[in-house]
Amino acid sequence: MAKKLRVALYGASGHTGQLVAAELVERGYTPLLAGRNRNALQRVAEGLNGAATIATAEVGDTVALHAMFHGADVVINCAGPHADTSFALALAAIDRGAHYLDTNAVEQLAARRLFDNLGRAAERAGVVLVPGLATFGGLGDLLASRLTSGMGKVTTIAAAYRVDGWIPTRGSMMTASRTQGEPRLRYESGQFTTALESPKIGVFDFGPDLGPLAVVENYPGVDMATIPQHTDACDVAIHMALSTIQAFRSIDPAMAAGTGAEARKMTEFSVLVEARHGDDVRRIIAHGKDIYGFTATMLGTAVDRLRDDLPVAGALAPAMAFEAHGFLDALAAQGLTIHDIPETERSREAS
Repeated sequence: MAKKLRVALYGASGHTGQLVAAELVERGYTPLLAGRNRNALQRVAEGLNGAATIATAEVGDTVALHAMFHGADVVINCAGPHADTSFALALAAIDRGAHYLDTNAVEQLAARRLFDNLGRAAERAGVVLVPGLATFGGLGDLLASRLTSGMGKVTTIAAAYRVDGWIPTRGSMMTASRTQGEPRLRYESGQFTTALESPKIGVFDFGPDLGPLAVVENYPGVDMATIPQHTDACDVAIHMALSTIQAFRSIDPAMAAGTGAEARKMTEFSVLVEARHGDDVRRIIAHGKDIYGFTATMLGTAVDRLRDDLPVAGALAPAMAFEAHGFLDALAAQGLTIHDIPETERSREAS
């Protein structure tokens, strides 16, 4: 039997971090709960009945990070904004010979920085860096890989997200505020570019159950940075339902801050990926509940797979680090519904 990996979880006192910690303990791991606030980390550890240890270090303190990650096999980063944390934590993980996973959802340039600057170092260290392993970003990336398997050249891949009942955490709201007005990543004609641009509103068909919905066509999803890593697509687009954006922006921050964990579980999400090349149009959709909790499920599944099957080393998209069909099947066994939209249903939508 493969050994249980030693997992260091940075940002463990935040909402997502606490869910990931509980998920790891449920799977039999004894995580190191890491971050900046010892008292907050201690409270999380106490809630896990002693099935975790704690350590503190500032992201900018390289010596402290190296000491913290000594002996770790995997470093998980749940501390956003990732523009402030991902590079330093990934570099410390590499130096300690540990794999790195993070929950980056919308910070495209932070993910690109890992691919561009740390990929070779990760290869030399024999570890993987996997940004965007979350409900937003990671699911779109995995679905795109599954959908385009055997398809060859693809003209366009579009991933579209819709969430109902989302009560954002303080971290989600802070990241959203930070990313407003920042350059957005584009992938067109097989090339990455960045541009300052306003949100573009369009319509995207979410399939026979949801139908056509208004979307923000240039949503800054991190899967814009990951999907081109492993698909032969000319263009990639990431959409978010306009209703989700409007509901997010209408949330009172004080109300959101006072919302308990149980209420946050009531979200429902849908992710549809469409691939086009000439007359060949393929679509796949996934439905699930609890966007933050499902991110914890994805990370727990990833750690299990790192334990059982070491992928190729380097800075990798989720679907490069983990075989997409098998990973999605594992998620389906944990509550995710996945449905390929047959040609007959697409024909009915168009009629």
